[in-house]
Amino acid sequence: MKTQTIDIAGKLPPYIKKEEVRAVMLATATVCSYHGHSQLCGDDRIKLVLTKTVKELGKNDLTGGKCWGWAKNDLSVWDKYEIAVWRGIPDKDQFITVLIHEMLHICCKHDGGQEQPTSTLTDKLKPMIVAIANTLCVGVYQRAAWFAHCKIAYKRTRKKDAYNDQQWSQRLVTNGTKL
Repeated sequence: MKTQTIDIAGKLPPYIKKEEVRAVMLATATVCSYHGHSQLCGDDRIKLVLTKTVKELGKNDLTGGKCWGWAKNDLSVWDKYEIAVWRGIPDKDQFITVLIHEMLHICCKHDGGQEQPTSTLTDKLKPMIVAIANTLCVGVYQRAAWFAHCKIAYKRTRKKDAYNDQQWSQRLVTNGTKL
């Protein structure tokens, strides 16, 4: 499976890095996909546009007021999924909440109105999504180096290919399912 391409246009707020944004977006898509609620395909592009002002996002149809983000999730109309988020959101917690909320709009369609189920899922799933995103953020550059090293140093022909028994050295298991 090919991973989603995430294009970020605009300047991020100083309290969050590009790698964290990508991790939150991918963690949200992963949680949705695991439960069969993702419209994303492996080669879909997601564009995140960071706006300078709330006014650029337009008026919120539901409340009539201003919003901090929106999502376009109909590929029959657009050539890629698109999310817009105001870069002036005051803190990292609120920024991540908006990012998760808009990614849920990209991944899930609900019968009837979209905002009630999406905001409820944002609340319920945020702790799990952030935990997965944190795991993705830890060691991101080390993993990139490992992938690059494998590509460069371990080119093999079929005749010279072999297993590396080090794969069995770390005795790690998952914690099982919990309510």
